[in-house]
Amino acid sequence: MPNTRSVAVPVAVSSDRRIAADVTISGNITYDCVPVAVSRDAQGRLQAKLDYDATARYAVANAVVTIIDPDTRRILADTLSDVAGAYAVAVPPNVRAMVRVEARMMSADIAPDGRPAWEVAVRDNHSEEFRTVPEQAAVYALESAPFDTGAQGCTVALHAGSGWSRDLQRYPATRPAAPFAILAAVHQAIQCVLAVDRAAVFAPLNVFWHPHNVPETRNPHQEEDTSDDPLERLSRGYIGTSFFKVTPPGSGIYLLGAQNVDTDEYHPAAIIHEWAHYFENAFSRADNGGGAHEEHPDMRSGFTEAWANALSGIVRGTPIYATTCGEKQARTGAAFDLDEIGTPRTWYGEMPISHALYQWAKSSHIGFQPIYDVMVNDQRRVGAFTSLLSFAARLRRRVGVAGRGEIDRLLRSLNTVDGAALDDWGTCQGALPADVVAPQDQRYLLPIYTELVLDEPSPPLCLTDKFNRGEAGRATRGCVGNRRFLRFTLVQRGNYRVVGEVVPGGPQDLPLPYFDLYLGGTKIAHDPTDANGWVYYDLPPATYAAEIYPAAQQPLAGCFRFTLKKA
Repeated sequence: MPNTRSVAVPVAVSSDRRIAADVTISGNITYDCVPVAVSRDAQGRLQAKLDYDATARYAVANAVVTIIDPDTRRILADTLSDVAGAYAVAVPPNVRAMVRVEARMMSADIAPDGRPAWEVAVRDNHSEEFRTVPEQAAVYALESAPFDTGAQGCTVALHAGSGWSRDLQRYPATRPAAPFAILAAVHQAIQCVLAVDRAAVFAPLNVFWHPHNVPETRNPHQEEDTSDDPLERLSRGYIGTSFFKVTPPGSGIYLLGAQNVDTDEYHPAAIIHEWAHYFENAFSRADNGGGAHEEHPDMRSGFTEAWANALSGIVRGTPIYATTCGEKQARTGAAFDLDEIGTPRTWYGEMPISHALYQWAKSSHIGFQPIYDVMVNDQRRVGAFTSLLSFAARLRRRVGVAGRGEIDRLLRSLNTVDGAALDDWGTCQGALPADVVAPQDQRYLLPIYTELVLDEPSPPLCLTDKFNRGEAGRATRGCVGNRRFLRFTLVQRGNYRVVGEVVPGGPQDLPLPYFDLYLGGTKIAHDPTDANGWVYYDLPPATYAAEIYPAAQQPLAGCFRFTLKKA
């Protein structure tokens, strides 16, 4: 069997002139998968490490396989491996050739627009191409040594090893299996969706990985980072954490890869978590702004992170979410059990919502189908901001009596309004228990939406940083109380203005906050109030959502009133 090597190469373009083919090259493609070993310590806490001794071989499914001329790099033939990693392709006899397997997989089904129904590539964000056009960054690939196709064809099997040295207890060189392990996790997620929607068409996805991708301030391989260019920082491995980047250039999933620091290629839990954010962007809607995982997050962030946690468990068929970090990848990173409810038990708590979503997916009275249907239909069109409230209200409509009972039971365990009283806006949400949020602090949370009525001043809407991590909440500004929500309904088109004022009794030198207006999840206005505290709009009849928040340099403090008026 020819030797193999792992290289990152730009995708070659096939020549229009093809040589007549009459022999077959076939084989199987496999990769090393290093599992995460999970245990519990004496206190019952989850512990995780990569278990190199349990490394197993798995098939590389649906990958792009090309037979190339080793001298000219011209493509002689191409195909896709099947789900078992097997391939077979006709090529000219008695010519020198190489087999190349790209870390790029695609569906054999064609979408109405002529492209594959799904396509995923693992690319090198340290490549030169990334610096110019990230979407054309080099794709990782595995290549055989050159061989002669012969008169009868031949068998060429390729295997991507992990690159781990048991003697040295480290990766001394390349990690050929890593890109294919990443593809396998994404493939599993795609198949989960196709199981409930065979007609689903996925936007092309790039996953960017490199062995030097590290947490932003801990890169031992690069000089001190002084660049203000986000793409330049990403091209040097300063990715901060594994994340999904929504906007181009360079949109896609970025994964950590630095050994002895944090590597995610063998963390399917984390890879599918990030893929879940891609799914929201491609199929559904997420109104959160991203950021850290807070204990008391903004309800939009709490839901989207919970969705990603839950989908990771749903796809993998396990409630255990575990990643590793540190020396030899032997320390526990993130680890939790979706069968445990977690805290804080609220409509915004990430871990309790993760638990609820996972339990609903497991339920014989609910299951993943209606959850998927809500995400791709109702949630993307709802007038309120996306949250557990809007999701659960719509899910209740898609299940029977027994399913609604299970939904309500878990909502009650989260101290969240349930039953017929539940709507997209959480209108009937009551106070939280004192051991969850102190009574004096609930004014920063409730009502969830303050309703504006024409010509009537609103009750005070107060901002706070009490629920933030870090000094004065400067670290994230992604917690409850950092922003407040409003809603109003117009029955006729007209010119309207919203008038803001600082409520007496608190700090009086505060500027009025920004007032952002949304219709069906789309931001239609981003306005600082003018010197008179007014913002003006020409609006058709509809129900609108809005949020207020201070400018980045302003404190998270103060109380404000708003009045909706005809202009």
